[in-house]
Amino acid sequence: MAGGLTRIAAPGATKIIRLENGKEKNIAVDLKDIMNGDKAKDIVLKAEDMVIVPESFF
Repeated sequence: MAGGLTRIAAPGATKIIRLENGKEKNIAVDLKDIMNGDKAKDIVLKAEDMVIVPESFF
């Protein structure tokens, strides 16, 4: 990952927003699992994808 996550990021609540056939599709991604080596959950990003990593609530 470019630059990594901040200390207040919520990697378990990450989502990818992808445009398919003119419609917005939300894909839930658990970055914690991927960062811990679960490559089966890794998703190939497409050129116009937006990756959203929200802040965690303390």
